[in-house]
Amino acid sequence: MLAALSSEELTEWIAYAQIDPFGSARSDLQAGIVASTMANIHAKQGHTFTPKDFMPVFDGSRARSKSMTPKEMLAKLKERFGKGMGRG
Repeated sequence: MLAALSSEELTEWIAYAQIDPFGSARSDLQAGIVASTMANIHAKQGHTFTPKDFMPVFDGSRARSKSMTPKEMLAKLKERFGKGMGRG
């Protein structure tokens, strides 16, 4: 496709992408907005989430946490969202 684009067309697409991004980065942001909204609805008072909290980072800049057991995961969720987590 790049071979078929003129320099002018490519410049226009670059400018358009800066105004209204598209592609996987935009999709990750959209999913992050939905996820952070849902998390904030259910979070305990004082805990807030941003879309960035739910967006993947592929450059290794976020430290990887150690693997957790299911019980550790549930304890972490209860800490953030309250005691109602894990009711069966």
